[in-house]
Order: sequence, then structure tokens, then C-alpha cells
Amino acid sequence: MVTTLTVRLDDRVHSELSGLARAQGTTLSELARRTLGAVVRPGEADQSVPSGSGEVPAALTTIERHQIALLHRILARLVDGSGTDGDSEYQIRMAEVLEHGYAAEYDDIFVAIEPELSRSETGLVMDVLDMFTHLEWSYEQLDDAEREALGKWAINAVRFAGFDLNHRLEGRLLYFARHLIEQDKWERLAVYFDDKHERGNSHSRMLDVYERMLEEFNPIWRQKIRSNQLGSSGSYTLTADEIDRVVKAKIHPDNR
Repeated sequence: MVTTLTVRLDDRVHSELSGLARAQGTTLSELARRTLGAVVRPGEADQSVPSGSGEVPAALTTIERHQIALLHRILARLVDGSGTDGDSEYQIRMAEVLEHGYAAEYDDIFVAIEPELSRSETGLVMDVLDMFTHLEWSYEQLDDAEREALGKWAINAVRFAGFDLNHRLEGRLLYFARHLIEQDKWERLAVYFDDKHERGNSHSRMLDVYERMLEEFNPIWRQKIRSNQLGSSGSYTLTADEIDRVVKAKIHPDNR
């Protein structure tokens, strides 16, 4: 069972913690979870956080080496050198590396294996996509006067801006978001993953922005679900005031 803990921070502390999370290539929520976990289980490693680069194991068991080496020898009989699996000679060499236990050469074997994204990180991506789906839909349900009151900037503010492909963590979140879109999920947002939008590459850091927006959006949305507050369209929608609160969270508190 997972329990949600809400913590209120002053703007200065929030800003400093966000900077620390960015420096570690993680989210503020994940940093807080790991830190609190370490307080109650100081001797227990967090299995959701990769050690080192997280891509290449420092060691493999004999059984693991035997199984993977066997797969490479099977591939050596199947590949023709034209695909991504290389040629037979390459596959035989990888098998021999494993059979002899040359750990320094494991990099070549695991070069394409990425570290895991934690449940909280993948969940964050889905929460962001949900939020922008509801923001766009709700904005479209407003009348002209409500849209005018929000201002022209709100038209773009309710649209998904992507993740920064040049940032280690955001780049991996973007790949996961693309994976979801390719599975025909969150179809409404598929347009932001086309070539015109550089397949969701924002070219600027967005994680802090989305986390601030979610802090405003989530309590509003949970309350609507609990109280069954259906809009005039017969579905759950945000009011103009609620949209305004969420999109204004894009602006850092220090700049308001």
C-alpha cells in the first residue's frame, strides 16, 4: 500500500530542494521519498535508484553469465549482419566475454540497456499527460468571455510543452511519454509528439513547472471526483478560475 504525504514548504526551501533534485537528475517528489526512506531504513538501499550509472552491472552470477552467453551463441547462428544485433563474429565475442567473466567488457553487452524508471517517475509522466488532457478539454468548454478573461497566454499555457531531451532525466521521461503515445494512449496529446513539435522535445527544463502545476491541479481534480462535480458537458471539467490557478503555477514563485 502507498500512502501520500503532503508537506508544506516555504518558497525558498522549495526552490533549493528543486535545484538539488535537478542536480541529481531526479524529481522533487522522488528526492523526498528517497530521503525520508533513508531516515527510517538507513542501512537499506533504495532498489528503485540505480547504483552507479545503472546501465552496466558490476558483476553477474555464473548462471546469469551462462544464460546470456548461450543467447549470444544462438544469435550468432541467426544474425546476418544487417540488423541491430551485429554479425556472428560480434555475437561470439560477446559470448566469450561472458564465459570468461571479463567484467570490464560488460559495457559492450549492456550498452543499449537503460536504467529503470521508477514507478513514481513513470507515474509522474502519466499524471502530466492527464493534467494537460483535462486542461485543454476544459479550456475548450469555456465561453468566449471566460477565455478572454483568462488572457491570450492561456491558449498556449494549457497545451503540453514536452520534456527536455537534453536533460538526463527529462529525456528518459520523454522517451516513456513517446512510448505511451505510440501505444495509442492519451491520443488527444499525440499532436505534440509529431515532427512539427520535434516529437515532444521542449528544449528547456519543464519538470519543475509541471510539478508546480500538479500541486495545484491534483487537489482540485480529486475534489471534483469525490463530490461528483460534472460540468455542463456531462463530464468533469475545470472552471475558468481553476484553469487560471493551474496555469499560473507555471510561473516560478520568485517571479510572480
